[in-house]
Amino acid sequence: MKLSTGIEGLDKMLKGGLVPYKLYLIKGGPGTGKTTLSTHFTIEGVRNGEKVMYITLGESKEEIKEEM
Repeated sequence: MKLSTGIEGLDKMLKGGLVPYKLYLIKGGPGTGKTTLSTHFTIEGVRNGEKVMYITLGESKEEIKEEM
C-alpha cells in the first residue's frame, strides 16, 4: 500500500504515492516549492490518520504554522 502525497498528478508519477516507512528528502533552491510540497505531504498524512514528522532547518515554528 502506498501513501497519497495529496497531489494527484504526483501520485500518478509515483505509481500510487509514497512508500510507507521511508525517509524522503526534499531539496531545492529558494522559492522552488519545497515548503509547499512538504506541507501537502504532511497535511494529507494527518487527514489519513498517519503519523508524520516534519523537519526543517530553514523555518521557524511560526512560519510552518502560517504555511499550514
